[in-house]
Amino acid sequence: MSFKAIDSLKGTLIGHRVRRSNYYAPFYQASMTLLRNSNVAYIENSKVGCTKIKKCLLELDNWPKRWDEMIEKEVHIHNKELTNMVGPKKLTGIGLYTVLNDPSFYRFGFVRNPYDRLLSAYKDKILAPQKSPDKRNYVSVACKIKAHSTGESARSINLDNTPVSFSEFVDFVEKQRAYDMDRHWFHQYLTMWHPYCKFHFIGRFEQFSSDLEQVLINLGAPDQLVKSARSRDNASFSSKQKYYTGDVAEKVHKVFKTDFDTYGYDKNSWSDY
Repeated sequence: MSFKAIDSLKGTLIGHRVRRSNYYAPFYQASMTLLRNSNVAYIENSKVGCTKIKKCLLELDNWPKRWDEMIEKEVHIHNKELTNMVGPKKLTGIGLYTVLNDPSFYRFGFVRNPYDRLLSAYKDKILAPQKSPDKRNYVSVACKIKAHSTGESARSINLDNTPVSFSEFVDFVEKQRAYDMDRHWFHQYLTMWHPYCKFHFIGRFEQFSSDLEQVLINLGAPDQLVKSARSRDNASFSSKQKYYTGDVAEKVHKVFKTDFDTYGYDKNSWSDY
């Protein structure tokens, strides 16, 4: 068997394993963004600045057009058909293996403290999804979580009267298989294609602006675009309220231990949130 055939087989097997790791059918296509006009592979990680990153990449690939000259709504930045970017579904086995390994491709992604990321997913998707038209598809998820906690029927839950608490959300996530998790709190080491992708750069949400700026410099982006990285679209949530207790943090660390270990986040950092 030739080296090309072996690489094709490896790529096909990797794609199969990644697709099998999460029940959500579009997850595989949404897990990677490839530019049309340059060899850049962004491994996506939800709740880690992916909207801002993809705006920058869209502008880089179509410079000097701004992102809002190419798509009508911000939410469309995640639709590869509208942005004309490429996802892994379009790749052959050897194409995928090349993207993940060949030195000619610049591969990068971003990670986030698992405590902070899970809290962000809760506030954005679960706390009050009924109050935002863009998040109403999470109403049924929130009702399911509340029903899981109270023993009531999900159909009888009124989220306006009884919103899901963070501890209830954590209890629900703790009992989920990785296969069943929503991609906004899905394990980062899986969504980052670990250990299949050979990264050139892994940025951190905690220093998002400077790390995104570095990525754009590495890609030879125009100075104007590099400067735009210094402003973040979605600032991290800040609140005087502390959502974590020792017990809640212990559950989160247990569920996402591989994320903590793989990306070097401190088990005791929960007190910051």
